Amino acid sequence: MSIQLTYIMLVVVSTFMSLWTRKISLINKNVFFTTGLLNYLIVAIVGVWLSLAYNNFSLPTLPSGNLPLYLVGVGFFIPLSWLAQYKLVYLVGAANGAIATTISYITSALFGFLFLAEGLTVTFGIGSILLVTATYISLTIRADQKHKTTNKSRSLKIFLVLVSSLALALGLLFEKHSVDVAGYWNYLFYGWTMQLLGASVIWLIFGRKELKQVNKRNVLYGLSLGLVVSLSGTTFVYALSKGTLSATVMVTSAKITLTVVLAAVFLKERNELTKRLVALALAIVGLSFILW
Repeated sequence: MSIQLTYIMLVVVSTFMSLWTRKISLINKNVFFTTGLLNYLIVAIVGVWLSLAYNNFSLPTLPSGNLPLYLVGVGFFIPLSWLAQYKLVYLVGAANGAIATTISYITSALFGFLFLAEGLTVTFGIGSILLVTATYISLTIRADQKHKTTNKSRSLKIFLVLVSSLALALGLLFEKHSVDVAGYWNYLFYGWTMQLLGASVIWLIFGRKELKQVNKRNVLYGLSLGLVVSLSGTTFVYALSKGTLSATVMVTSAKITLTVVLAAVFLKERNELTKRLVALALAIVGLSFILW
């Protein structure tokens, strides 16, 4: 599969994940950490199964050298970032939550330039500027009256954005190193298992008290979220294995504007539709610059 087609698939799948996350976050709002654990349980199962199937159901090569350290970083920072993003989507909605993740993507791209010595081309720069402009337009869209955000302090939302941004940037930095060292299929086995381990530790510390509130519906929705995240994750990691960290995360940011538009259609977060469509057009043009 070409890197261009991979990037396009990544945007579409990531957008669907954002919309489904919003729906699940409203249903499972009282079992936050348990939903995260169920999500990463499915992610790990899918990763292990895909890796074993590719390796003719033989265990992949055991991690050695610096790889175990990279995997520990993946296992801690990526679940932490995902939980912060999940909570943020619940607090501010699918559209605004997707917009807020722009900071995470820009931070991750900067980490790619600073720590991985990834080159910055003119077309990449132009595309990134257009994507950021599209995001800025999306930020100017006022919340409608039917979908107000939850009554939580602004400081909490800012804290979640900062935690998500830093954790994602560090997690993806470790993930890029892990994929480059272990390879795509071996990383799915070890990297996603470590993410389940990290989510389990977080749940044991903070989420055990949720058990008395968990019901069958919560479990089914949590598992379904894991399937969607797995689909998005396999596409993202494949793109990461073929391209650079900075390009992959900036392409993924194109989902922000698409989410803003589709949230108006499927989640009825609809107002200032003209701005949404202008932002979508800019995002498409920006994405085309990065792809070609």
